[in-house]
Order: sequence, then C-alpha cells, then structure tokens
Amino acid sequence: MKKNSVAIMAVAAFIFVSLGCSSILAQEHRGTITGELTGALSGGAVGNFAIDQKRSAVDTASSYHYREDAGTLVRIESFVVEPYTVKSGGQVEFVTTYVVMIPDFSMTIPVEVSHEIRHNRELVGKPAVTVDQAAGTYSSSVPLLLPAKAPAGTYKVITTIRAGDIGDSKETTFVVI
Repeated sequence: MKKNSVAIMAVAAFIFVSLGCSSILAQEHRGTITGELTGALSGGAVGNFAIDQKRSAVDTASSYHYREDAGTLVRIESFVVEPYTVKSGGQVEFVTTYVVMIPDFSMTIPVEVSHEIRHNRELVGKPAVTVDQAAGTYSSSVPLLLPAKAPAGTYKVITTIRAGDIGDSKETTFVVI
C-alpha cells in the first residue's frame, strides 16, 4: 500500500510540474494583437497568434554559422498561406518560420510579427503581435476568418519579422473565390 501511495504521489508531482512548465512556456510567447481589418475584410476576424520555438539558439547558430559579433539577425525561412484558395466566409492561416539571433543567448528581445494584407492595392488589414523572444528558430501561425462578403480576387500578404531596426519580409498571395 505504501509503495502505491508513493507511486501515485510521484505521478501527481510529475503531472503538476509538467503542466506548470507548459503554462510558463505558453505565457512567454503571448503578446497583444494590434491592427484591424478594413475594407474588403471588414467583418472578418483575426484569431490568436501561436508562436512556438522549433530550434534552440545553439542549433540555429550552427545552421546559420552565426557569430556573436554579427549582432542581431532576423530571417524568414518560409511563409505560406493555407489554403491558397478559399471561399468567402472561410478561413486561411498565415504560417511563418523565422530565425532570431542575438549575441547573448541568455537574453530576450522584443520581436514583432506582422502580416500586411492588401486587396486591389488597398490595405485591408495588418494584424501584428510583439513578443519577447530568445535566440532561436520559431514558427508562427495566425488564423484569419474571412467575412461572408469578402470580395473574390487575389489578396497579397506581406509578412515582416522585426527586432528593433533589423527585419526581414516575405510576400505571398491567396485567392478568395
């Protein structure tokens, strides 16, 4: 009986610590979403930004041959909109993988992730979030619910990752049918 009690307490402690760590990690990557949807996207909604670390600072530094004397490095590895074709009232997701490197791996830096959305050259949205991040490789995912009356056509999205005055941008499109 005593062995079972000890085993149960050990499992409970493990679950408590694991859940506590998960919530701490999630809180590190929260930020306030700014920007609004206008014009063609008026009535749509931006979901929660989800940002996860994919590779550590050490692994990322090795991949990029990064040296501390290089200063801050920001690079977008990939950016896609999924799905490429969507109906009015449907949902797309902006998926970005990016790198942030700073000389001191023990520090964090404010990083802004923004998505400028244009339709017929008109700015119709620019959701953005700023979070404190350590050096490493990150994946960001942002859902966008289109309004039921979103006009058909090609929408251009320019994603920018910025840390201070250093940044990188990539552009892609999606089509509303």
